[in-house]
Amino acid sequence: MPTDKYAEKFLAYVDQAILNKEKKEKKWWEKIAAFFQPEEPEIDPIKRRYTAKILTKGKVQDVGFRTKAKSIAAEVELVGIAENMPDGSVQMIVTGTPYQIKEMHDWSKVGPGTAFVTTSECQILSELKEFDSFTIIN
Repeated sequence: MPTDKYAEKFLAYVDQAILNKEKKEKKWWEKIAAFFQPEEPEIDPIKRRYTAKILTKGKVQDVGFRTKAKSIAAEVELVGIAENMPDGSVQMIVTGTPYQIKEMHDWSKVGPGTAFVTTSECQILSELKEFDSFTIIN
């Protein structure tokens, strides 16, 4: 009798596959193949990486907002881009953990001392964007 839990699981799959073959529910070799396919590891939602758009409005251009954002990103190990928008706002696209994104969003609500922030909105994007570092655009 096998003592290895994987061997026991495999034999159980074979037994079940034979039963399924007889019942014609599923092809028995599909059950065996499923045994050998590696399971995808579950990712802790706190450690999972997301991409977010942070849009900050107010007097946020020509006050060192993007430069300070880059130093905050370095502190919390966040990557992405920051750029001035034509309407006078600053948009950041950032990739990191929920904690890292929250830290940047919390800072963007205040900005550097020379800025006057009226609103800062954070939206999680559906597509994960990869960046090598935090870059200032324009």
